[in-house]
Amino acid sequence: MKNTSLFFVVLSVASLFACVASADLAMDFREGRGSANPDGPSDLPTVLAAFQGADANLDGSTTTVVWAGDTPINGGNSGNNGTTWNDLATAQTFGAYTVQTTGSVGGFSAGSASWNDMAAISETYAFENGATDVNTLTVSGFSTNAGDILTLTVWGIGDNLSQDSRITSHYSVAADQTAETLYNGGGPRNDSTGSIPWVQFSYVSDGTDSISFDWEQSDNGGTGAFNGFSLSITPIPEPAGGVICLAFAGAGFIRRRVR
Repeated sequence: MKNTSLFFVVLSVASLFACVASADLAMDFREGRGSANPDGPSDLPTVLAAFQGADANLDGSTTTVVWAGDTPINGGNSGNNGTTWNDLATAQTFGAYTVQTTGSVGGFSAGSASWNDMAAISETYAFENGATDVNTLTVSGFSTNAGDILTLTVWGIGDNLSQDSRITSHYSVAADQTAETLYNGGGPRNDSTGSIPWVQFSYVSDGTDSISFDWEQSDNGGTGAFNGFSLSITPIPEPAGGVICLAFAGAGFIRRRVR
């Protein structure tokens, strides 16, 4: 009975930890410029703060990885982030996450005439190679409990008018969600008024550990663009989450007391 009791105590602690633990992911697809002074800020705190500005659920202490500045996925090649996207055609693992892309894209950096030339995330971008191209990124392998809130934020603008994207997210059996970014409201190229650089999607987890999104040209008919994304996993909301978690954890302690 002692070993059985110990098993249930360990199970109870593991169950409680699983309910409260979360790890988030934020990935800036910027490439290093081969210079100590890229146009847009690339230091980790600034880039992470920009991601958190779009999704306050991102926990800076548990964010799994942010690729920024001179530590991008592709090992520091100078230029733009098209290579960064293409390097993930072979799945790569970052902490608890596996990330893979489909579609071959080009890339560019926003010039000084563009309002986002000094932006933290949207300063560099991948762009579609053809007007009908659809590119997909899939994140899998993360830990989530049924009832958690998954928040996916996707950044997708280029450096000129009509360089924006239609983004469609997919999760398990839930209905797909679609939204469009916008370079600006139609004013001068150096004006950010009306800009929608990122769009956001939210799902209630059913325990499935994979989520994906597509990006393509928007209804404006210009070139589709992509800058980066983040995924936050928020534990089951109280009070229901607390009851469920405590029920799992309590079961072990109750079993421990029964003789």
